[in-house]
Amino acid sequence: MSPPPGTSRARLVRLGLWLSFWVVLFALTHTKAISGGRFEFEYSDIVAHVLLYSVLTWLGARYLAIRAALTIQALAVWAGIYAVYGAFDEWSQQFVSRIPSFLDWLADCTGIALATLWLLRRRGRLSEQRPQDVTPP
Repeated sequence: MSPPPGTSRARLVRLGLWLSFWVVLFALTHTKAISGGRFEFEYSDIVAHVLLYSVLTWLGARYLAIRAALTIQALAVWAGIYAVYGAFDEWSQQFVSRIPSFLDWLADCTGIALATLWLLRRRGRLSEQRPQDVTPP
């Protein structure tokens, strides 16, 4: 059973999930790629980038929704942060014998945009989960 939204335990769980996913994402993109896997198809790399960055964006918003209301400005700032991180992520892969790809970065941005648009539609529901009597830090 998950802790009620707004409790310090829920906040820590969501923060832990978000940061852990971000670390795993970095590790996945900075280790040697294994080809010929079971789920490989023509555009599997692009689909993976879209999905992974969508999940990163969603997890971040779930944590931020506990701390404060999700505003359009906050979502836009975080989308920018993720896009800059995606560019850094692609650029830094050259140092671990991987090939940086502009298309991969565009896929990252697509995932960020899709998740952000979805969050914009749901931000009222996400913010309702935050206790109303608690002021954000």
